[in-house]
Amino acid sequence: MKPSLIEKIAVSEYMAKLENKGIYDAGIEAVTKALKEHCEILSKSNRFSPVGFNELNKIASELDVELYTVDKNELPSGVKGLLIEAKTSDKNRKVILIPKGIKKTTAKFQIAHEFGHLVLDHSPIPLHIAHESLTSYRQYLINEYSANYFAGSLLVDETSFSVEIEASDYDIEKMAKKYEVSYETIAQRFVTLTHEVSHFIKVDSTVKIIKRFANVGSKINWDYIHKLCHSWEMTKNIRYLNNVIDEENRIIWFPKVEQTETDEKHTIVLGVDSAEKSKFRLFNEKRFQS
Repeated sequence: MKPSLIEKIAVSEYMAKLENKGIYDAGIEAVTKALKEHCEILSKSNRFSPVGFNELNKIASELDVELYTVDKNELPSGVKGLLIEAKTSDKNRKVILIPKGIKKTTAKFQIAHEFGHLVLDHSPIPLHIAHESLTSYRQYLINEYSANYFAGSLLVDETSFSVEIEASDYDIEKMAKKYEVSYETIAQRFVTLTHEVSHFIKVDSTVKIIKRFANVGSKINWDYIHKLCHSWEMTKNIRYLNNVIDEENRIIWFPKVEQTETDEKHTIVLGVDSAEKSKFRLFNEKRFQS
């Protein structure tokens, strides 16, 4: 489905807002930390501890929400998680539905995402309603991005990540395995928590940028970035593409191809300012192209 004019305007506005004020959200970081401490799944020493399904079930119990897996055809097309709230005779019942057969990393993220909607007290906005007006789509975007942020923060807490990422010599893939989350989740946490020098782009198989975060105050020439996206040749059956020296924006870009649940390919691209690249191993190991 092609994006509507309303969607294009709302997304463009939101991306510009993030670039002006930054993507780090101290409020949500504090909420997820307090929730994990309350559920006793964050160690007192703040040492690394991955959040698995046992921990997510413990949080679900505290939030009085039930977790169920269902056949994919029982959910709307493309939906990988759904929060349902329904009144019964004796209580308000809250249920999170996750489709069977999806990757463990996807299931964990979707559960945490739906926790985010619940904890952040979002009013449900179905996508077909969101498309009816610019105001409703703006709120839909805010809800979805903040729930995504909540999920990333819950699964990869700020304190341990800052220690572990440095100890790993900034090895993003190694960190994804350690936290048992997707490469994209770790990449976004990397950008969120090192936001002064890093940038993030997600590109789909049609070479369309579907998500982007840049550090505060960046004046990135996005027309030039679109040209670079085509040079990354995302449809190739390889995992890593050449690093790219972006002389226009003075950024080193590190693209990695990933496969989605539906076997489509997208490219996760991390960038650091050229002057800062020596701090990060992944921006120094691969051969470059300009």
